[in-house]
Amino acid sequence: MSFVFDTVALLKTPNLTWLAFASVVTLMTACLWDRYAKCAVAGLYTLGLIGCAIALQQLSLSPERFAWSATIVLAAYSLCAALVWHWRARLLNFAKRLGIPVRISAEVTELTWLASITIFAVAIVATLAGWITLRLLDFDMRGSAALAFAAQFLTFSLLAEGRETQRWRRAAIAVLVLGAVFFGWSWLTPGINATWLNRSVIVMLTAFGFTALYALLLDNTKKHFADWTNAARVCVPWLLGAGIVALFFCLGTEVSYQINLGVVLIHPLALFAIGLTLVASVVIGVLFAVSPNHDPLSLSERGRSGYVYAAEAMLALLFLHVRLTMPWLFTGFIERYWPFVVMSIAFFGVITSEALRRAQVLVVAKPLQRTGAFLPLLPVLGFWIASSEVDFSVLLFIAGGLYGLLSILRRSFGFGLLAAVTGNAGLWYAFQRTADYGFLQHPQLWLVPISLSILAAAYLNEEKLSEDQMSGIRYLALVTIYVSSTADIFINGVANSPWLPLILGSFSLAGIFAGIVFRVRGMTLMGSIFLLLSIVMMIWYASANFGWTWLWYVFGIVTGAAIILTFAVFEKKKHLATKGT
Repeated sequence: MSFVFDTVALLKTPNLTWLAFASVVTLMTACLWDRYAKCAVAGLYTLGLIGCAIALQQLSLSPERFAWSATIVLAAYSLCAALVWHWRARLLNFAKRLGIPVRISAEVTELTWLASITIFAVAIVATLAGWITLRLLDFDMRGSAALAFAAQFLTFSLLAEGRETQRWRRAAIAVLVLGAVFFGWSWLTPGINATWLNRSVIVMLTAFGFTALYALLLDNTKKHFADWTNAARVCVPWLLGAGIVALFFCLGTEVSYQINLGVVLIHPLALFAIGLTLVASVVIGVLFAVSPNHDPLSLSERGRSGYVYAAEAMLALLFLHVRLTMPWLFTGFIERYWPFVVMSIAFFGVITSEALRRAQVLVVAKPLQRTGAFLPLLPVLGFWIASSEVDFSVLLFIAGGLYGLLSILRRSFGFGLLAAVTGNAGLWYAFQRTADYGFLQHPQLWLVPISLSILAAAYLNEEKLSEDQMSGIRYLALVTIYVSSTADIFINGVANSPWLPLILGSFSLAGIFAGIVFRVRGMTLMGSIFLLLSIVMMIWYASANFGWTWLWYVFGIVTGAAIILTFAVFEKKKHLATKGT
């Protein structure tokens, strides 16, 4: 009890308090000359904190002022202590020159306790600065508290010595970034514009801004500040992660506002900042991909393609941001014909990727090509979700044209097959809306185009397919064409559609000539069989409906003569081949 009364008495008598404090400081300073006093420096450090606390207590400040003053004093004290620690060798040498025989043991000189105390002090400064930034109305107090915390970057930098150097540097960078965030938040007045949406915008700007600054200065900092560059490289993924989380929080809040309120409540400056950040992210992402010297993560060429995908994602998020905050821009033509807009972007991406491929900028060309190939799926799948005035068949034809272009440019059978499917799907969608061209009415209208498309895609990419694969595709396509045409004749009848046997005969003749040109005996034989079938059908129709039975005799004579002529030609070629050998 007597100790408590003595303490209260000291607090009520400032002069006596400072006299007692000065005597203790004098006694602890005298211990510096004692080689056995291992805690003299730590004691002086603690006395300094006690002196600061006494001074603040005697000022009789309000709680807010006391918190702000404690933040400033503790930040300044930590910085000064780190400065003394950094200059300890110089100070000892200076004392020796003055003839002051300071004796401090090696353990005390290392000050292993200072690290823990400094971290704890900076954590208190961070807590107080964050509270002040979020709660106080006075801008001067908010801004100065944030800057005081950011100044702890110097505190950690001065302590960056020994084996833990890189950890101290990384901690210093983290303090600087967080201090910049607090300073940005200090410009927001609590209760007026200090919404979490605006705060997340500042976090996003800070994270992406520091990352961009690091990348732009990377080439020069490697030469002059290699250690700091290595420490910053470790922090970059965390910065990017924080920026992405803040960005998604911003966009998620915008979506929530649009759903619940029908309008996005956002400050115009924040709206512009988000848009500008997204545009800058697109440009910087491409810069990272193209220039290895500015790559903050030092990835391989294949890994740097991820920057292009990230830039494309940022471009999509920019579109979403503008759509949510300025919906009036998406009325009129864009609202009615948005699938054409998406298809135009896809064609532009494919053409640009081909130009970059020829310029040997493959790190950008490949992602652009893949994205261009993926984009047509969005309007095709979203056609049933978002309304438009574009006909679905036309949309499928355009998608088929894009995949056909990719098949020609990249010599890809896969893209060719995709072009055949999407283009013919457009035909099927148009046919199924009519009453006279259903699949069971005219199967060749549904199957012949896709068979010809697959056959053309196979021949365009013949060098990428084996002989067995080519033969399988060839015969499957021809059988589908011949069988569907024959089925069409049986379904509709020659009497109702006399041109159907002519169509089958035309396909058969084309198959025969193709077999001759490409020297494929199976194609010639198959075409001959179905050609014979089409002729038989036409003769049967003529004899049954017109009584032209003589056509059977003419057909038999012509067929026999053709068989004899064929055998004669083959025998002649066989004789010439035997004579030549």
